[in-house]
Order: sequence, then structure tokens, then C-alpha cells
Amino acid sequence: LGRRAGVSERDLVTRFIGGVTSKEVYRAIRLQEPLTLAEARKLATRIIQVEDGYQEKPQPRAGVAKTE
Repeated sequence: LGRRAGVSERDLVTRFIGGVTSKEVYRAIRLQEPLTLAEARKLATRIIQVEDGYQEKPQPRAGVAKTE
């Protein structure tokens, strides 16, 4: 799709990264340096799933000791 329009895969990845709003996803993609748009999207999806999974787990409250 992008190549027919004269846009390289690297340019597509760069454009994709520019549109990412999550700082964690942006950072992960920049550090991993995916070569294709498909790799960048797959990485973004994994990071979002990890973030969602982490947020769904109940977090212990600071300063509240457990009594048994």
C-alpha cells in the first residue's frame, strides 16, 4: 500500500511513531526500532496489552498494613 504511493516502509514506521500518544508505546517503539509497519503495530499492541493488564490488577495501597 505505502510503496505504491512512493513511501518507504521506514517512512511509514516513522509516521506511525509520530501518531502514537502513549509515552510508553512511543518509547518502546523507538528503542526496538522495528523495520516494518507491521512490526511497529505488533509491538504497540503488546505494550498496550501489558499496560491494560497491569492497570487491571488491584494495586496495594501505600501505608496500609495487612493484618492477619
